[in-house]
Amino acid sequence: MRKSALIVLALLLIVLVVFLSARRHSAEKNESGIYSGTIEAEESRIGSTVGGRIVNVAVKEGDMVRSGQLIVRLQDDQLVASLNVAKAAEEQAANRLRDLQLGPRPQEIDQARAAVHQSQSQLEKLQKGSRPEEITAARAGLAQAREKLTLLENGPRKEDIAQARANLEAATADRKYADANLARNEKLAKEGAIAAQALDQARDSASVAEARQNTAQQALDELLAGSREEDIRAAEQAVKQAEANYALVKKGPREEDIRAAQAAVRQSQAALSNLQAGTREYQIAQAQSALKQARAQVAQIQANVRERYVFAPISGQLLVLNVQPGDIVSPGQPVATIVDPHRLFVRIYVSADQLGNLTTGSKLTIVTDSGWRVAGQVEQIPTEAEFTPRNVQTPEERALQQYAVKVRVPNPAFKLRAGMSATIRLRPE
Repeated sequence: MRKSALIVLALLLIVLVVFLSARRHSAEKNESGIYSGTIEAEESRIGSTVGGRIVNVAVKEGDMVRSGQLIVRLQDDQLVASLNVAKAAEEQAANRLRDLQLGPRPQEIDQARAAVHQSQSQLEKLQKGSRPEEITAARAGLAQAREKLTLLENGPRKEDIAQARANLEAATADRKYADANLARNEKLAKEGAIAAQALDQARDSASVAEARQNTAQQALDELLAGSREEDIRAAEQAVKQAEANYALVKKGPREEDIRAAQAAVRQSQAALSNLQAGTREYQIAQAQSALKQARAQVAQIQANVRERYVFAPISGQLLVLNVQPGDIVSPGQPVATIVDPHRLFVRIYVSADQLGNLTTGSKLTIVTDSGWRVAGQVEQIPTEAEFTPRNVQTPEERALQQYAVKVRVPNPAFKLRAGMSATIRLRPE
């Protein structure tokens, strides 16, 4: 236990000696007006306010880039599609507002009058009931549907098949004759014995004969195959529809049909009245609001599309590249860091007693370890100290107050680099 205490005491004594030595060395340097620091560069960490997948990286680390140059592109397929939809909605809203501002056109009023006349005619027809000719037509339609179903159920008759065979034989004979005639005319055409028009007519006749033969063959094949099940089902459905239509026509219109027709008349008359009254102010206001919303939607999507392209805000060197194609980045996540070699600075920590020798704009001599000597300028002096002891009552304690002074370093020839150590003299040599 006693041995541990002695070790701790020894360590504390060593720390105290180092602190007093460093303080003395710092005071000696500060009294001579010499400060040390590291050259730093202005950095710009760039990214996008929207996240997504990286599809293109246009640069590599270490490249010199110019302001406005593309650095990274994010996937934007869905946004572009949404933008096209929003633009279409904007165009539709603009057309709607323009139509309202121009008022109804004469042809629109004419169409509305025609719709009123048509709805009134339909209502009158229903109110009068079914006419005898309508009942007769419905009865005939039912008989025709039943007859077709019967034919399909019974299948093709022998005389129909015989007639189809005869038609095919006649068509086959016609084709043979047409083909022979075509061969003869082609031979004569090669010898120059007939005109080109005669050859064209022979070819047309052969084509027609071939088509007739194919049609006749298909008709015979269908008769031999018999009625298909789906044809019979379709005919049965047609009979049911014809029966329902005949029953409806024979019974006359229903009350709900008449009420629906009356509602249609009222609706068409209201539409005509609205057109004749012209555009109202509230309609224009609503259309203007809809157009404003559509334009805002387009602008928002366009802004998101622009954010899919990350450009260099300044000219400089690409110091860090954090992504590669295929990476997923979050909104606001930095994708690269650019440093401006023109805007270098050194931050030195000046004690309170030396701060009075400096003002914003003061010229200072800066010397790098490699021997480069440039004239710097004080750019910023803070109003508060970086480090302040708990008590600053004694001169020794006040001397510990340190102020971070920012000194701008010119670099017209690009000889200076960030990370170089530099010495700054507050007084001329």
